Amino acid sequence: MNKEHRAGIDLVFSAPKSVSIVALHLGDEAVIDAHNQAVIKALDYVEKNLIQYREFDPIAKDVFKVKSDNMVVGTFVHSTSRSNDPQLHTHSVILNITKINKKQFKAISNELIFNNQKLINNIYQNELALNIQNLGYKIDNYDNKFEIAGVIEDIIDDKVYIKTKNDREIIINIDNYSHIDHAYAQTLHKSQGATCKKAILLHSKSDYLSTEALYVAATRATDEFKILTSDKKKLMDTSKRAQAKSSTRDFSGVIDTVIRQQTEKEAQAEANAALKATLDHTLDAVNQK
Repeated sequence: MNKEHRAGIDLVFSAPKSVSIVALHLGDEAVIDAHNQAVIKALDYVEKNLIQYREFDPIAKDVFKVKSDNMVVGTFVHSTSRSNDPQLHTHSVILNITKINKKQFKAISNELIFNNQKLINNIYQNELALNIQNLGYKIDNYDNKFEIAGVIEDIIDDKVYIKTKNDREIIINIDNYSHIDHAYAQTLHKSQGATCKKAILLHSKSDYLSTEALYVAATRATDEFKILTSDKKKLMDTSKRAQAKSSTRDFSGVIDTVIRQQTEKEAQAEANAALKATLDHTLDAVNQK
């Protein structure tokens, strides 16, 4: 922009922090699409209601404004803030031009856009909240904003800030819980295509787990994979059953390998505990003598 001409206007639509975390860190592309659709909704309102241009009345020798119904806009989706935090946002650059007939274009008179920035953002936020709820997420409303319920809000220094579904804020001091790691819980369906260093599969008695599903879970982790189950026998029985439409890939050794490795670790731990108990008993006997 120079003193004589403004090339365009940049409207920025930023998703709430929890939405950014779910979309970018958990990889839920449906949430990204929900954001994009909300941006389109807000821009559609701008185009239909806030675009105008100036005309000159030679008789009255005065300038008046005429409503237009079209604009040229380019959208650019970004995933991080300037401090490199997860921040889903879209820069919407509205060019300073509108078509008034088949051959003529005029510069936009942008007063209505500037005066209604809060309204434009509210349209985006309301549409995004509706889209997020339609995806099955619950939201919390506070301070004229919303967040996805029960999501980590921020990690500052050595503290984790969590907002629960009943609007209660929990602060965890990591120094007091050195065994806590930053992690996410996902369904097997949502986790397909994602990878992480460590993965834990939670299996209950009521869960049906096919060999294919176990393969998906086991291959998410690059370094370490564990299974937590209350019924090891049922896990082995159900997971050996292939799905009705099984692929040509052979999954036959997955369940046996995973459980064997975990059983070996448990057996080694039990052996170490037994050895320690024996040594302690021997030392006690020697001390008594």
